[in-house]
Amino acid sequence: MPLEALVMKKPLFASERGFVKDVCQSHAYYFDPLDAKSIAKVVANYFQGMRKTEVEFELARDYAVEFSNATQRANEYLHIVKKNLER
Repeated sequence: MPLEALVMKKPLFASERGFVKDVCQSHAYYFDPLDAKSIAKVVANYFQGMRKTEVEFELARDYAVEFSNATQRANEYLHIVKKNLER
């Protein structure tokens, strides 16, 4: 899971897709999942020194920890349903 990698303060290599970026924001290293050269370049750049700082990893961790959980999402869905039932 992407958020688990962020919580563990590990680099996250992820597909550059809207649904992934919605969750990971700027905390991931993105690549085109349909282009092997793109994937290789992103991973190689990381190992050649283009790494996030400890502060950036800490910010990513904080972001992931604060990200909504299943209970929060369920409560938000219930709120939407109740709101629509009142109409």
